[in-house]
Amino acid sequence: MSSARGTPELDWAEHDWAEHDWAEVDAYLAQTLLPEDETLELVLHENQAAGLLTIDVSPLQGALLSLLVRISTRRGFWNSEPFDLVFIDAG
Repeated sequence: MSSARGTPELDWAEHDWAEHDWAEVDAYLAQTLLPEDETLELVLHENQAAGLLTIDVSPLQGALLSLLVRISTRRGFWNSEPFDLVFIDAG
């Protein structure tokens, strides 16, 4: 089956999503959306040289986490619909 543009449509339910598919998507998005970050490269190199475990998130995941933090810390974000969350002060 083809779309209106004539490109073949992917049957999402039948596609065998291999891990390399997601690695390619991640690499493409990182290359397209993220600028080169020399500081990040230096830190990753220093971590490896120090023998630290490679438990880092990808640069793209880091950018998403950063965006989510910036969004969630905006004034009034947690007080608006549909979240309506209640935070309890443990202190």
